[in-house]
Amino acid sequence: MKSISAQLKDLIAKILVEPDKRPTASQILEHPWLKWKSSVEPLKINYGSLKTFCSYSKIKKLAVTLVATQLQEKDIVELGNIFKQIDKNGDGMISLEELKIALETQKEKATLTELKKLMDCIDSDHSGSINYTEFIAGCLEQSTIAREDNMMMAFRMLDINSDGKVSRDELRHLLERTASA
Repeated sequence: MKSISAQLKDLIAKILVEPDKRPTASQILEHPWLKWKSSVEPLKINYGSLKTFCSYSKIKKLAVTLVATQLQEKDIVELGNIFKQIDKNGDGMISLEELKIALETQKEKATLTELKKLMDCIDSDHSGSINYTEFIAGCLEQSTIAREDNMMMAFRMLDINSDGKVSRDELRHLLERTASA
């Protein structure tokens, strides 16, 4: 109970009373805790991370994408929320137009040509839009990627035959598989 805020405790105390003493639904909706929780967070897309991702080699992009697929939800909850904010139509994909609007909202300056190049770079399955995993991979901070446990996880996924080495054939196979996905 220590992690529960005083405002939430107050709201719960006001609700868990005899029905005739309970506030109305509209009074509950006016409670400060609900007002605070319902405020919309401004978008915080790390445009620099997206551009950095585009500078990575194919192998590094693959490794970062593998890390992104294995991260626990608690490690990427903020990025997931940003993805949902950008994905205005809720189809699970970020279109060029949705990305353009999101960056404009942040007052980021990017030409249509730059945006198309960014989309092409992040869109590893060449679907024409950015899916959740591609977005997470593109936004991961260097500190998350460089964590030893994440690097080991990526290595184990790249080491297909589990011999402790990543061969050219294994890399070629994985790169071909991701290019055709």
